[in-house]
Amino acid sequence: MPDDGHNYTKTKRRYYRTSLIRLRQAVQAWVRERVHASTPYFVLQLGDLIDGHAATSALGSEETLKRALKEFEPLQDCVVHHCVGNHELYNNACRDYWKRYYRSAREHEPPGASSTPPQAPSTPRQALYYAFTPHPKFCFVKLDTYDVSILGSAPESTERADAERYLQKNPNKDRNSPLGLKGLDRRFVLYNGGVGSAQLSWLRKTLRAAGIKGCEHVVIFSHIPLHPDACSPECLLWNYSEILQILAETPGLVKVCLSGHAHEARVIRDGSSGIVHYVLDTPLEQRPPKQNAYSMARVYIDQIVIRGQGANRDVACQLTTLNDIRCDPTHKTSV
Repeated sequence: MPDDGHNYTKTKRRYYRTSLIRLRQAVQAWVRERVHASTPYFVLQLGDLIDGHAATSALGSEETLKRALKEFEPLQDCVVHHCVGNHELYNNACRDYWKRYYRSAREHEPPGASSTPPQAPSTPRQALYYAFTPHPKFCFVKLDTYDVSILGSAPESTERADAERYLQKNPNKDRNSPLGLKGLDRRFVLYNGGVGSAQLSWLRKTLRAAGIKGCEHVVIFSHIPLHPDACSPECLLWNYSEILQILAETPGLVKVCLSGHAHEARVIRDGSSGIVHYVLDTPLEQRPPKQNAYSMARVYIDQIVIRGQGANRDVACQLTTLNDIRCDPTHKTSV
């Protein structure tokens, strides 16, 4: 692992040298939890499994990634659903590469599960978003929030052209900087991304189909947060409003949206839709050796209970009464 460093703005220290230890601690906790849980069982990895600096490290990107993925092996046949974050794309912008390492749910399902991937995916880009149903009443939807981005697109591609249009609002030579941008416009930075028109159409169809098939509860997970109140503007999805509009078209169906990217734990409930948006903190910035940041969730027929570890929060989301969101009052942030 490389030496410790700092974030882009040099305001937070990043503890690279102990990062694999913290991942190992999380996996060990999940293994212990699995002893007491019934199947199906899976892990959601919300992106940035490796850091952008891995590309210039002595190990290199691929070896660093292999070492990180090896830490998940004690979970054995447990499915790990990986989101692609900006740091993955700093290491390798080729989506075929991430398709190879971040296998989708279609390739190894939990017992009794079924998946609803994009129909006949023709590109690696499409294979990075899909839905799966570990229980007839529950559907989990993974979004690719770098579908439209500078980081993961070819120079002459439609996705690159779409990303350039979003970034036209950023006047800076270094487009990772939000300097001079005001309010929510500060999201138009290069390390963010958006969801393309094909994926938006797929999401709309997937949610409608889930409701028709009798699914009652949908959980969405992604790298970039989807709601402006759930993170600072600098970490918000470029076209978040289009996503929120689609979620609102199936009232009461989507219950929780889980994200990373912002490196700050925050839980909010959308007052109009009732959807809970939970942004999880990163273990990378937790002081070793004792501090960490991961979570474990148990999904019941009437509630989703998320037990936050370290910097993350405890949340109990009642599935029958959306207004009832309970959070651990001992944590720093509040709903």
